[in-house]
Amino acid sequence: MGGVELDFTEAELPPGLTELNIFAVMGGCDIKVPAGLDVEVTGVPILGGVENNSRGNTGSGGPLLRIRAFVVMGGVEVKVSE
Repeated sequence: MGGVELDFTEAELPPGLTELNIFAVMGGCDIKVPAGLDVEVTGVPILGGVENNSRGNTGSGGPLLRIRAFVVMGGVEVKVSE
């Protein structure tokens, strides 16, 4: 019953896959990622939403951030930091 903001804009992710699992109940999670980061988002929203506003998976072969979200009456949003 709250919210969190995760900021990956200055994080140095290792090559390959990094996984982030989110479970939100009556709350939300805003995730900021740098431009050019490959992001893959899947989710199960129940009375809520999961939104990926990043550039998506560019297939650059660099780091990949995979986000799996389970949301009940809340939301998860991925956006590119400006």
